[in-house]
Amino acid sequence: MEEIKNLEECMILIGQKLEKLRQNMDMTQTDITDEVGISRKTVSSIENGNNFSVENLVKLLITYNRIDPFLNMLSLPYNFDIKQYKKELKAFNNKFKNEWWFNQKIGEK
Repeated sequence: MEEIKNLEECMILIGQKLEKLRQNMDMTQTDITDEVGISRKTVSSIENGNNFSVENLVKLLITYNRIDPFLNMLSLPYNFDIKQYKKELKAFNNKFKNEWWFNQKIGEK
């Protein structure tokens, strides 16, 4: 993950990620205008890292099918340590990866 040093860098990074999401959906800024109901100039401004409203961010995340991960991220406890979680998950996976039940799919017999 990129290290963000200030608000301006954060806004630019968010804009770049939103632009990449749009491009990955083969959508133009004009397509977004039609879909979301914000001007092409506003889409361009957001993608360039300029200030934007939470409302417009949510509209874009819904359009790009990314609202669920965003909402899930917000639901983590304040003191949740993702690095510790990943470390513990990796240790669990390594410990049990050779067990017969570990690679079973739910519903398989």
